[in-house]
Amino acid sequence: GFEKLLDRFRPDAVVLEDVDAPSSRRQPRVRRLIDALLKLAHERGIAVYTVARTAVLTCFKPLEGVATKYSIAKSLTQAFPELAERLPPPRKPWQTEHERMSYFDALALAMTHASA
Repeated sequence: GFEKLLDRFRPDAVVLEDVDAPSSRRQPRVRRLIDALLKLAHERGIAVYTVARTAVLTCFKPLEGVATKYSIAKSLTQAFPELAERLPPPRKPWQTEHERMSYFDALALAMTHASA
């Protein structure tokens, strides 16, 4: 998993969600996973940056209304048209989140970090 990605791409830095931010609603299982990723990157001497979900929402706030995961993903396809075919359809309230939404979540974290 993550170790193979680090070996393959040899990043200078990793950007992860800040699960310790007061607004974080991540479940304990996800918090443990992100903590383990953070620790692994630190052990390899890779810089780690964390970004609060609220910072992502602020960074991608539309002129009117509030940012949603889908609106953020859609705006990312405008900046990166090659991702347009990967954009999942809007989620209905009774549906689980599409697995491809994680691509957009990761890119949104990186873009928010880069814009800070």
